[in-house]
Amino acid sequence: WIRMVLFFIGSLGLFSYVSQMENKEKIIKTLLWGIVIALVISNIEIFTNGFISGLIGVDYKVSHKFDIVIFNRGASVMSIMSWAVICYLCSKRKYKEAAALFIAVLVTIARLQSLSTVLGFVAGGMVFPLVYWQGKKTLKVFAILAITGVFIFAAAAKIMDANKLVGNIPVVPGGASDIRLYICDYAAEQAYKKPILGWGFNASRN
Repeated sequence: WIRMVLFFIGSLGLFSYVSQMENKEKIIKTLLWGIVIALVISNIEIFTNGFISGLIGVDYKVSHKFDIVIFNRGASVMSIMSWAVICYLCSKRKYKEAAALFIAVLVTIARLQSLSTVLGFVAGGMVFPLVYWQGKKTLKVFAILAITGVFIFAAAAKIMDANKLVGNIPVVPGGASDIRLYICDYAAEQAYKKPILGWGFNASRN
């Protein structure tokens, strides 16, 4: 609840700040530099096998070994948010810069062990430009599709038998296919127990 309240307050503050185009430009430029810094740090970590993480004492899943999956969450956010900047650069006719950012993000996330991040980047490339240039009507359509998709996914996960599917589905590099079957199966079971209010952030860890 504390996270939800802070996120809500932060969102209200952000939305009130972007009421003028000048402020929107400041935010998008700040986002651009944030993504550039994230790309630089990510690639340093990839090529040095976690030099910065080791320097600041980040705990690994295995204490003596750098695990690149610690970047998965941040990479997912970066891959989706980068489309806001790419669309902005295109609207300013800075096509070379937009292409350079696209390539840099794609190459970086492709080196990480997260198929969902790559899929998120591809999906963002199909969705975000439409929303950016077509406006709120398109956003409403995708919002309805996203909400419907959540319920369909939960229903599908509830119906399937994870035990029978393990070993009988294609193994996708970086996808952790078998493990995700059990994750989805468990998540569906819990979702059906509290379909309206849900369990809250990080509830599965408890």
